[in-house]
Amino acid sequence: MTDLTAILLCGGKGERLKPFTDSLPKAMVRLNGEPLLSHLLRSLSASGIKRFVICVGHKAEAIEEFVNKRSEPEWQVFCVDSGEASMTRRIEDARAHLIGPALICYGDTLANVNLKALRQEHEASGALATLTIYPMRSPFGVVAFDKKDGSIASRRSPVCHTGST
Repeated sequence: MTDLTAILLCGGKGERLKPFTDSLPKAMVRLNGEPLLSHLLRSLSASGIKRFVICVGHKAEAIEEFVNKRSEPEWQVFCVDSGEASMTRRIEDARAHLIGPALICYGDTLANVNLKALRQEHEASGALATLTIYPMRSPFGVVAFDKKDGSIASRRSPVCHTGST
């Protein structure tokens, strides 16, 4: 996994995490006394990833300060500030730091994913990209997979209800 670069999307405003994000970016919100970003970096590093591109935007200074104070000399960490750009633009801006394949993650999301197995499945499939999701109900949209081949079968936007009660 040493040739893999993790691109961490940390530029959002964190509207759904208010008031925790009033003074911090989402990735710096603390879980068990440490920023979510710290947990994510350690988890990815334990899987063999040592190269990270952190796409910052909103409240970028807090993440850049955290990165500058880190104590893991074996990590290569780059911050790319795309301002208020879209997620797509952030990923495009990160490409300059890639040396091989990339794993793209949200900087405020922790998941228990076997990255070695995921990469093996991805390479065996011949797909351009592989998406992992957690099967949950969400007011923000749903992705459904084809049970035979694992491809995306449908995507639904959240349901909006109007009216009064």
